Amino acid sequence: MVHADQRGTAREVLDDVRERLVREFSEWLESEDVAACVTEAHRELDVVPAAALPELLERLARVRLRGQLGRVGQPQVGQTLDLAATS
Repeated sequence: MVHADQRGTAREVLDDVRERLVREFSEWLESEDVAACVTEAHRELDVVPAAALPELLERLARVRLRGQLGRVGQPQVGQTLDLAATS
């Protein structure tokens, strides 16, 4: 669980990951859908230690967004975009 003194940091992590993944997936998914996915992943990772949150949040959200791409018939990983690349 995130402690009160870490909330600013958790919010910054959430905003940073959301912004990065919205840019990365903007060609294939609506920004609201990407933002919602990141927010949901953040909620589920509430018990993760603060130091691990940035990496785990981005990984979990990216995996779920890749799944959304597959469900809507979009390019698969490695075809026309490199979803494994990180900033």
